Amino acid sequence: MNWYRVREFNTRNFSVILDCEPEQSPDLSWMDTEVKDKVESGQWHCVTFRVRVIYRGHELATQYLGNSVYEDVRDFGREHIGIRPYGRLLGAKCGSYYADMVRTAVAAARKAVRDMPRLRNRVPL
Repeated sequence: MNWYRVREFNTRNFSVILDCEPEQSPDLSWMDTEVKDKVESGQWHCVTFRVRVIYRGHELATQYLGNSVYEDVRDFGREHIGIRPYGRLLGAKCGSYYADMVRTAVAAARKAVRDMPRLRNRVPL
């Protein structure tokens, strides 16, 4: 697999990495004709996104989302920016797949740290 690094942010102890690769088994059945044409021509990309939480080179948690279609895959990691004001205007909670994937992966990584007594004593959650 050839993963493309889309975005990364780091804390003192952890790295959270968003990357993607071309979808291995694309399901184009949900796409309208325009989207299918753009994917098939290569103008848009059908990919699987992956969010990983890493501690000192060890992967603690991973989340995947497949069959995602973007003209620029970097947009996936930016969709959450500025979304809260729209939610307030609509009177609803708005989110993004990327933010949800990060939240889920970080929660799983925190659980993994809690389950490792030696690591738990050295790493703040």
